[in-house]
Amino acid sequence: MNIGQLEHQLHNTRCKDSQIRIIRELPQHVIADNAPQLQSLLEQYRSTADSDSAGDLEAYTLFTIAKCKMFAECHAEAKRDYLRCLELFSALGLAEERAATLRMLGVNCLPTGDFSDALHYLPQSIAAYSSIDDKAGLGSVYGDLAYVHSVQRHPLLALEYCTMASSLIDDNAGADVLSTFYFQAGLVYQNQREFQKAITYYNKVLELYSDGITLRRTINVVIHIVLAEADLAAARKLPFNIAEAEARLLALLPTIRERDLAKFEYQVQLFLGALYARTRDFETALKYFFQARDLLDKLENNQSNYAELFLDIGKSYYELGQFQDAIEFLERALDLGKTVSEDTAVVMIAGVLSEAYRRLGNDSAALRYLMMYNESRSGIQRREAQKARAAIEMKSDLDKLHDELEQHKVRNQNLREQAEQTSKEARSTALQLTQMNGTISAIERRIRSELQAPKKKYAAFLRSLLVQVGDAMQSEQDWELFEKRFTEVQPEFLARLAARYPNLTRNELRVCSLLQLNVSTKEIAQLLGISYRSVETVRYRIRKKIRLAPGADLSTVFACILPPRHSETQH
Repeated sequence: MNIGQLEHQLHNTRCKDSQIRIIRELPQHVIADNAPQLQSLLEQYRSTADSDSAGDLEAYTLFTIAKCKMFAECHAEAKRDYLRCLELFSALGLAEERAATLRMLGVNCLPTGDFSDALHYLPQSIAAYSSIDDKAGLGSVYGDLAYVHSVQRHPLLALEYCTMASSLIDDNAGADVLSTFYFQAGLVYQNQREFQKAITYYNKVLELYSDGITLRRTINVVIHIVLAEADLAAARKLPFNIAEAEARLLALLPTIRERDLAKFEYQVQLFLGALYARTRDFETALKYFFQARDLLDKLENNQSNYAELFLDIGKSYYELGQFQDAIEFLERALDLGKTVSEDTAVVMIAGVLSEAYRRLGNDSAALRYLMMYNESRSGIQRREAQKARAAIEMKSDLDKLHDELEQHKVRNQNLREQAEQTSKEARSTALQLTQMNGTISAIERRIRSELQAPKKKYAAFLRSLLVQVGDAMQSEQDWELFEKRFTEVQPEFLARLAARYPNLTRNELRVCSLLQLNVSTKEIAQLLGISYRSVETVRYRIRKKIRLAPGADLSTVFACILPPRHSETQH
């Protein structure tokens, strides 16, 4: 689907549910590759939509807009929209969408390296998915956590979460879910230096779609496949065909340039420079690095990208023995690295600068940068130790959460079974009353026929007996027993119904409770000691008093009266 087709569908579909379905079913690669145009379309759609539209349409539209902003790297704006979606979905009682929003709040933190916020939202998403028993959703979050711990160099936790994700995500999951998990699994195994497994997972991503996947992911996957192949060749001490890898990457550029995506071309050029630097062909590496710099100059000024690029250029000049050129770029990289607080980059740059000044014979400058290197490295080690402790604590908390959720599920199952049993007993009580009243009705009819005969000897007796029969059919004691059973099954139904529709009589409320138990009209007539037509009349009065639209069913109103079935499991 392209943007024009989507616009046509939205403007020509009047049914709100169909509009929601169109927006919900947008494939992720469509959103990723067309994020700016799609965001503009949906923003315009929101501004012109019917102001009386239900909140769920607003929520789903805003959720997709937030995704567009995330793919466009407007992460602060995306977070703001996701938080608003969280409020809307929570208010609407949409548990699955609420869980997905919590997950996206965590995923939105990953590109910016804000792992503390990611580890705040992702466990909440686990709890939300667990409460609705959504295995695919749980698997996706475990995959996200595997990626987080892999990047933070917690290999055992990363592998554990990857294994947990693999056990929950099966081949029936959607292509977007599978491609995300396969890519994350590839990253985890690549960081674990299990390169063959990483390559296998990366290739699974490319095989998933017959009509292509998001260009962003295609580039990332191809880059990581090439890198894993290079690492695998190095580990096995085999030659690596860099010309073939270069051709594979350069084949992506015509599509990238056709779509005017300079950012993605920058990524390819930067990686090609890094790839040639790995093979120690620094002259070719510098060619690609400077091409990347020219592309970066056309993009929005990103200090972090410049710091990374100048570090690569400086290291290449250092390896070529051109130490003065190396120092020029490395010091520029260091200034940018400090500005964006990238301690890891500061450590790397200070280390190379110390060596470059030492080679030039400037020992004081070399010592100054060596001290900076040691100080920054010590700070990183302290923070890594804190992160490791926090990760272990979080894993312990998640284990406790899983145990509590399992116990909660068992309790809910027991409550459901008890409710079902009580419901059976309530219906049984109603049917027993029906049978008894049926017998009494037969006696009543016989008495009335006897009374119609003239000069009967026992007329007075039969009249008194008829009064007793009538009293028995209206026995409040029997009704009290039934209402007690019914209230055990649905404790708030009658109270809520009476509060919402105070003009309903007690007899009409009784009919509503019997209808809620799926007692038939014939059985209700026997139970109340009235005719079938009289029950139909009562039902008509009920529909009129609650202003039920023609063709609508009373069960729809009853469903709104009852509290949400899943409310227990969300706490």
